[in-house]
Amino acid sequence: MKLAVETYVVIGLDGKIKVVEPGQQLFPGEIIVETFEGNKEPEITFVDQHENIDISPDVIALFNALEDGLDPTLLGSEFATASGNVSGSSLITSGSIERDGVEVLAKTFFETKGVNEAQQVTLNTVLNSSIDVISESVSAIISGSDKGAVQEDVTLTTGGNLNVDDPDLNEAVFTAQTDIQDGHYGTFSIDADGEWTYVLNNDHADVQALDSDSTPIVRTFTVETADGSTHEIAVTITGSDDAAVITPSIPGDDKGAVQEDVTLTTGGNLNVDDPDLDEAVFTAQTDVQDGNYGTFSIDADGEWTYVLNNDHADVQALDSDSTPIVRTFTVETADGSTHEIAVTITGSDDAAVITPSIPGDDKGAVQEDVTLTAGGNLNVDDPDLDEAVFTAQTDIQDGNYGTFSIDADGEWTYTLNNDHADVQALDADSTPIVRTFTVETADGSTHEIAVTITGSDDAAVITPSIPGDDKGAVQEDVT
Repeated sequence: MKLAVETYVVIGLDGKIKVVEPGQQLFPGEIIVETFEGNKEPEITFVDQHENIDISPDVIALFNALEDGLDPTLLGSEFATASGNVSGSSLITSGSIERDGVEVLAKTFFETKGVNEAQQVTLNTVLNSSIDVISESVSAIISGSDKGAVQEDVTLTTGGNLNVDDPDLNEAVFTAQTDIQDGHYGTFSIDADGEWTYVLNNDHADVQALDSDSTPIVRTFTVETADGSTHEIAVTITGSDDAAVITPSIPGDDKGAVQEDVTLTTGGNLNVDDPDLDEAVFTAQTDVQDGNYGTFSIDADGEWTYVLNNDHADVQALDSDSTPIVRTFTVETADGSTHEIAVTITGSDDAAVITPSIPGDDKGAVQEDVTLTAGGNLNVDDPDLDEAVFTAQTDIQDGNYGTFSIDADGEWTYTLNNDHADVQALDADSTPIVRTFTVETADGSTHEIAVTITGSDDAAVITPSIPGDDKGAVQEDVT
């Protein structure tokens, strides 16, 4: 409402307040409230929290008179009603009103006497000034829960309720919004009562790409009341660490095998599926020492290798009968998910190296009636654990010639069966007899020992065929 200089306020026949310009005709029964002349300081009237109107005492007195059924003209000439034609209490046209004792009021379309029901008139803000004054309605006041939070895989919905306080009729409501798409992140809704919800689009890759280290994403939504007042709702989206899924590229690619002296390297490839951004990679490991057995490596793409330390004694000590050794290696992805790779190490039978302790110690000689025993010592070199030993042999019968023995340490002996006729039948001219004996180590490696048997010339024993047969007698002329 704009009030210009030399204007005045009038209560119309319908009970409404209006502004009248100078010279404008009034209707019978209309009530002049106040005039405005000259440069007066602005006067502001408000409706308090109890909906009482803070207006000037003159106006209050006029309202009270009307409600009590009194003649407002009795309050003073400035309150006289314009109940006739243009004459009356108008500031422009003068006139006089004579009371005749009859209590009759002009028709105002509302009761003015004996009021028994609450009647209320709401006045907008009124400014009286020498310049134009603008009266504006009060903006809605919005309060309540306007923040929420969701978390990938954990908390998929959030919501709250807003309140709106707006004295304007039918404007204390919100403009409803339903399933408003928030990019790939989710949907937002609010109803007329201010109840709002946000639903996270948990299955979308953009959401699953978030992890616990991701910067929280704050989404804002502007809601509006019926009078156009706005308010923002903020929803914070945080990520979760998705466990990576680690699988071998082909079945069994997370297992390998090496064998001493035969297969010295093994390897494979692992795949990782992780929706979290930049986490579908492995933490590289290079030449990780595996005790004395070998080294393990894996790169960021999941390519892994194991190299056997074939020259180490612990590896060479293995043989085909050794219990396979399984080595496990834990690999890790960027988000800390782990997987195990298993490498099996088996041994091979290393051929033992057998040598005489001193040159010729794998040979011996016996002679009938002269040298009845022979012997020596063998060495064995075998890296396989517990296999650098000989298989013992004791008193192995060598036909009629003698017996052979060897212990685990390689100490061997041959004993000639000197009393046997086959031995005594030999003489110095007899062809030497070479006897060979095969000895064996724990891993089955073999070596031969040779023993040469020679004869001796035995002195002849002469005896009479019959006793006295080595004696005789002759007689002259007789025998």
